[in-house]
Amino acid sequence: MPHSKTRRGRDERIRLMDAYEAGGLTQCHFCEQRGVAYSTFSYWRKRLSQGTATDADIERLIELPVFQ
Repeated sequence: MPHSKTRRGRDERIRLMDAYEAGGLTQCHFCEQRGVAYSTFSYWRKRLSQGTATDADIERLIELPVFQ
């Protein structure tokens, strides 16, 4: 699935992290399947795990396409 410039809300980011944790995929494969840039996923995961991610912080991020 190609990546697009998509803004995801905090609830959706949390659902994505929960889906990742529940699945058996690597981070790279999960991102490919969900159309999320790996760097964006890593940032969300770090911020959410630290409990410091606010919507204001993350809303400044825009997912960019990754060309392979």
